[in-house]
Amino acid sequence: MITAILDKSSSVPLYEQLYREIRTRIESGEFKAGEKLPSKRKLAQHLGISQLTVQNTYTQLVAEGYVYAIPKSGYYAEAIEPVPAVQEEPLSTFSDRPTDFPCCQYDFATNAVDPDAFPFATWAHIARQVLREHAGILNASHPQGLPALREEIVRYLYRFRGIRTSPEQIVLGAGSEALFAILIPLLGRTSIFALEDPGYRKIGQILEDHNVSSVPIPLDADGMQLSELRKSGASVAHISPSHQFPTGIVMPVSRRLALLKWAGEAPGRYIIESDYDSEFRFCGNPLPACRSLEGSGRVIYLNTFTKSLAPSLRISYMVLPPELLTLYRNRYLRYACTVPSFEQAILCEFLHNGMFERHLNRMCKLYRKKRDLLIAAIQGSPLSSHIEIAESNAGLHLLLRVQIGLHEQELVSAASACGVRIRGISEYYRSSAPDDLSPTLVIGYSGMPTETLSAAVETLIRAWMFACAQKKLTRL
Repeated sequence: MITAILDKSSSVPLYEQLYREIRTRIESGEFKAGEKLPSKRKLAQHLGISQLTVQNTYTQLVAEGYVYAIPKSGYYAEAIEPVPAVQEEPLSTFSDRPTDFPCCQYDFATNAVDPDAFPFATWAHIARQVLREHAGILNASHPQGLPALREEIVRYLYRFRGIRTSPEQIVLGAGSEALFAILIPLLGRTSIFALEDPGYRKIGQILEDHNVSSVPIPLDADGMQLSELRKSGASVAHISPSHQFPTGIVMPVSRRLALLKWAGEAPGRYIIESDYDSEFRFCGNPLPACRSLEGSGRVIYLNTFTKSLAPSLRISYMVLPPELLTLYRNRYLRYACTVPSFEQAILCEFLHNGMFERHLNRMCKLYRKKRDLLIAAIQGSPLSSHIEIAESNAGLHLLLRVQIGLHEQELVSAASACGVRIRGISEYYRSSAPDDLSPTLVIGYSGMPTETLSAAVETLIRAWMFACAQKKLTRL
């Protein structure tokens, strides 16, 4: 007879408690294959429960293959291989947000936005409107994204980046990871990617995850060095010409045209143009995108709404050349779009009604104010004569070249010890950083609240002065 302790006060139903008990005994081999289980009436009487409870237990065991029933005979244990007990290692504790830094008070991150500046009320209003008027968003969208949103992106690209394209060439994806997962098979897994060095670390990591080869190409004052690109054997060049990260280099038209010429010299060569950060320029007009220039048929244009709206929105897009579009349609039209239709529909209305353009204008004013405050705080500090601010008129970060007798990592560590998170430019090199590279810090300011910028700089300067004094004392 089966003896089981059943807790009638538990939120777990009695039949499920009994089911777990019998299942465990069958899995462990306590019940042999073909061994008859007690009848429903006897087991119910023995445990003080109803026959219906036992019936539900046996029904579940039969459904899962632990027990079989013979009419007018009863229930019997199935032949189940005993499952050996596995000692599970306890999971190590980890933070919700992976990071190499301890908890900080001031974060000069380069991938943040100002959450207080997001147009929550407008976004919520459009969301309600979309739910009322567009029941079709409950269905899956076109694999490339909602046609209406792609049409709005086409209009936006022509107005602001001078790019002539069509909705058919636009492909939406949930971030650069999703777009590269599409691009890599189209370009060929044997392709070699040339990456700016220094540059976005994530691009190299994505390629590595897909077992695709890449080579770092050094930069000069105009961007990716063409001579090094030619020697690399690469067939795909990934560039960010409008505002190179992290150096801030703006690639002149002459270098852009030279790269377009390189792409056209051999079949299978392409340029991936990342136009990330191009919306934020604080004086003058931006240079035209490579995709807008004559001879740009080998350019794959990438952009995102991460910085202009919010990182969590996860809506990026690319413009495919016609020959890659044909390959894409042959391979990917059976897959679903990775961006939810609901968010696409909201963004579509946001663009269509001119709200996105107005939002960008507000954000440009806000970020210009933050940039000016940051520069003023640094220039008014006791170390101003030892800090060179490498500012550009675009993007949302600055480079600080600091000459106070501390190495770059010492500057980063000193800041971290005082609750300030910064990164050194050396972290963005895939090859070794040049020996003659001055200690250079990458300072993002977009996510820092305006009212804390001065205090953050004051804390940072104080941390460096203390570390400098400590180092001098150690040498004595």
